[in-house]
This record gives sequence, C-alpha cells and structure tokens, in this order.
Amino acid sequence: MSPRAVALALALACAGASAAHAAPRGDVEMKTGKVWEDVEYEIRDNRITIQTPYGPAHFEMTQVRRVTESTGRPKPADEAADEEQASRALDWDGRFELLAPEGWASAPPSSPLVRAELRHGALDATLAVRLRLSPLPWTVEARVPREVSEDFARDLAARYAKAAAPKVSASTLHGAPVYRLADVKVTEFGEAAVRTVQEVRFRRFGLEYVLTLTTGDGAGALAAEADRLFEGFTFLPAVEETATGYTDYELGFAISRPEGGWELVTQPFDLEAPVRMSTDGGRAEVTVEVRPGADAGAALAQVLGARKRASRSYGAERVEEATHAGSKVRRFQFEDYRAQTGSRRLLYKGLAARVGERVVIVTTNAPLSDDDYRKLDREIEATLGGLKLWDPERIRAEVEGAQEVVALVAQGGAALLAKRWQDAVSPLDQAISRSPGFSRAYYLRAQARKGLLDFKGFREDIEKASELEPGAGYDAELAASYEAEAKAAEARKEWLEALRLWIRLYRARRPDLNKKVVNAATQLWNDYKKTKAFHDGMTAVERELRPVSGDEEVTDFLAKTYRDCATSLLREKDYSKAKRWQARMRRLGAKYRADADRLAQEIERAEQAKR
Repeated sequence: MSPRAVALALALACAGASAAHAAPRGDVEMKTGKVWEDVEYEIRDNRITIQTPYGPAHFEMTQVRRVTESTGRPKPADEAADEEQASRALDWDGRFELLAPEGWASAPPSSPLVRAELRHGALDATLAVRLRLSPLPWTVEARVPREVSEDFARDLAARYAKAAAPKVSASTLHGAPVYRLADVKVTEFGEAAVRTVQEVRFRRFGLEYVLTLTTGDGAGALAAEADRLFEGFTFLPAVEETATGYTDYELGFAISRPEGGWELVTQPFDLEAPVRMSTDGGRAEVTVEVRPGADAGAALAQVLGARKRASRSYGAERVEEATHAGSKVRRFQFEDYRAQTGSRRLLYKGLAARVGERVVIVTTNAPLSDDDYRKLDREIEATLGGLKLWDPERIRAEVEGAQEVVALVAQGGAALLAKRWQDAVSPLDQAISRSPGFSRAYYLRAQARKGLLDFKGFREDIEKASELEPGAGYDAELAASYEAEAKAAEARKEWLEALRLWIRLYRARRPDLNKKVVNAATQLWNDYKKTKAFHDGMTAVERELRPVSGDEEVTDFLAKTYRDCATSLLREKDYSKAKRWQARMRRLGAKYRADADRLAQEIERAEQAKR
C-alpha cells in the first residue's frame, strides 16, 4: 500500500473512531411533531444526522424544534447549532480548525488577514489565525536568521501604530518546529492602550500561518495559557467521510450528499474516481473524477470526447466558462442514455475545475422523462452549489489582497497620527472599497473625517464600524449623542428604539447603564402584553437583549419575563408553549432552576387535571 493510502486509511480509521466515541444521544423533536427518542445524532454546519432504526436520516436544523441531550437538558435547535459553530473556527481553504477552550468562542474576523478568530467571553483577549504569502518554506533554526526577525518586524509595523522590536526564538507546536514571538508590546492604530502579543509562525502549502494571542488590561493571566491555546490549532484530516458527505483535502474537494434517499459510495484510495452517489438503485447519480494536469478545459474535452465517440445518441452539448465560489470552472451539460439499450434519456451536467496540479470533474445525471425529475434536479443542483474546491491560486490572491488592504490601513493610520487628515482619508477609502467588512478602516476614517469637521461622515463611519464589530467599543465615540436620542425615544414611549440605543451605550463599555436597558426592555414587554402578543413579543425582546445577555440584571429580567410568559400560556392551557418558556428559564443557570422546576410542576399538574 502506498504512503498516501496508509495515511488515508489511518485518517479514516481515526475519524470513524472519533465519531463513534463523540456521538451524543438524546431526543430530537421535529417541527412537524415527529419525535425521535433516545437516538444518536450529529450536528454539523446547521444540519443534523439522526441514527434512526432504519438508517441515518438527514435534516436542516431549521426543520428541528428542539434537541434534548441524554442529560435531559432541553436545547432548542438554533441553540444546538450555535453552540457547535461557537466551539470551533474552521477554515476549509486554509485547511485548519481552531478549537475554542472553555470561556472562548468563535467570532467574526477583525482583519482581512485573519482567517479564524476566538474571543474570550470575560477578558480582553483574542486568539487569531492569519495567513500571509510565503514564497519559500523555512528551515527553523535555533539561531534565528536576521532576515526572519526583520520580516517579523516589518509585519508588526504594518499591523500596529507602535510595536516593540520582536524577540524571535525557535519553538515547537504539536512537536513540530516553529518560530515564536513572546510578549511584544503593541498599540493599535487609533488607540492609546498598550496590548501584549504572543505569536507562533510556520509555513506550509506556500503560505505562512500566524497564530496570535493578544491580551489587554486584566487578561495578563492568559499569557501563561498561550501554549494550551495555540495547541487548539490543528490541520484538517486528509480525508473525512461522514453520513452527509465526503472531503478530500489532498485532492482538494468536498461534496455533500443530496437530500433524500441517496447512497454515498466512496473509494478513497481510487485517485481517479473517489466518490459516487446514487438514488433508487442508480436512477440518478453524482460522480467525482480526478485527472492529472492543470487545464480544466482540456481535461473536460477529453472526457466529453470519449463519451461522444462511444455513444450514438449523445447530443445537446453545452460548455461554458463560469465561476464557482470565486474559482474559475467549466460548466457543462449534455443528453444521452446511460447505455445504448437504456430506456430513459438522461440529462448529464456538472463542472470541471483546476485544483492545484489536478482537475476535479463532477458529473451528475437524472432521467428527463420521470415525473420527479424536477425534484431530483433540485437535489443535484444543491449538491453542485455546495461543492468546495481548494484553489491555491484563489487563496493566494485573497491573501495578497488582504495584505494590500492592511498596508493601506497602516498608511492611513500613520497619516492620522501626524494629523494629516486628508492624506489619511484616501488610503482608507481604498481599503474600505477592497474590504468592506474591515471595521478598523471605518473607525480610522471616522477620526480623519472628524479632523476635517465632517461630523455626518464621522458618525456614519463610527456606526458602520460598530455594526461590523459590536464588541470593540466604537460606540463610545457617540455616547453623548446616543444618550440624548435614547431619552428622547423614551419620552415618545418608543421603547424598541430606546432599548436599542441603551444597548449600544452599554456595549460601549458603560456597564452602569444596565438599569436603563432593563427599564426599556420592561416597558417594551409591557406594550407587547397589552396586545396579547406576549409569545412573539418576548421572542422579539429576547432577540434585542442577546448582545447584553451576560449581565446579571438583564438575566434576572429574562427569568422573570420567561415565568410571566409561561404563566400566561398556562392560563390559556397552551402547555406546549408554556413548557418552552419554562425550559428557557431553567437554562439561565442554577440561580433560577428551583423556581423553574416549581413552574414545571405547576404545568404538569395542570396538564394532568385537564386529562
């Protein structure tokens, strides 16, 4: 067996053992009312796979009402999906995942160079993975070459307004050699606070991976945990096969199984045809081929030419250039019978794409004459649409573009420090044009606009920066304005608007305003109760309060209001909804469980009395 075959076999064995060990058990309740009791299930990418007595069943999480773990703790479907997403940050293109330790959660990246980011729930600390272009691999040496230290210093200078000279040393991560920067003091552009940075760097796949732990005031104790945090980074396995799909990171593709009764057949050691999926004994199919070479058009022409020569009924061919998730592909379709004696004419379609030094060709077919052709076609299109391709050229272009954006922000930040307001605006405009999601660029442009006395533009940019990165404290710049607007909204009894403004101020590091948040939420809740729409109303209030749900007074308000909801629904004999709010109250924590359990007993007694 070849080294690749051995590696794939080990990966599959490990993946299977891990999945078997980790699969939780519990009850799954569908929105249709169907309940699967005491079953194994797996939640991944907002989909759930349930191991039923008749085989695995696959559903979108939007079809699920709740998942109850074997511990008995009810968990709504959206919460189960959110927890799975929060526990890990995965980058398929970067071929890695970053696991979140207790107290940390996945967060939106704060810079175009950041591919994955974790933030601490209580302390001012982030853990990020960035990618940079790397033309040559390193040979990590105990005595660090000067050019390596100089490269690190240039990178820090492009990211921060101020950065101490880095102290680079050889280290290890998962036993592999890496370079490490320890305790570098830095100051962000537009900020005065000094933060501490630790980094681990290594090169692979033509890229430089940079793992960065950044800590601010009160988070110094986390510095001692840096090694444990960095070890949460791992590369994804070479091959991953699940009930819902197949991924091969070495060949560079991932494909999901269509919804419905499709069978997934994989041959991971077959480099030419590793995957086939079919339904109803092969009535419709999806296949994946991998061919050597770097020309998708030529490879596809070979495949279609061979098909054409072997068939007397081949026709209606169409081939066109297109893009798929940012990668260039060739889309194609044609009509033919599966065999010369076939009774059903099939529509074949798919795409071909270059993936490194190989070409991946995905071909699907379904019978044109069958009554359920449209259903099969929708299933096939969903699978084609979800196909992932590891395109090194696209990834390198993305990273190169991100580096240029960061350099533009650094240029604008330097001009801002020198109070050259107009000189700061132009590079920041360019950065925002290239990377509209970069909150720091909006924040710095806001400062430049304020220097130019453009107060309208200042406010617009601050609000956009805050929208993109709610926890960064950008709202503090507009605190006085928000406070005046919130009070005016309260005077008009526009409680929803007032609540949103107070929450903005609270998030801008004004914890003394939690009473204002609770008061506005209480008034809004009272308005909903008057209309008898308390169930939908509480859902709306709960949604607004999510950004500040960690505050104790806010949690007390939620507990009281959940009880009000459940009690009102109990009076209306809507026991199912009453149980839902009682369960939410119990999930708030140990402080509220005794009261929630008493409420559960009230609901149970009322149900029994009705029977």
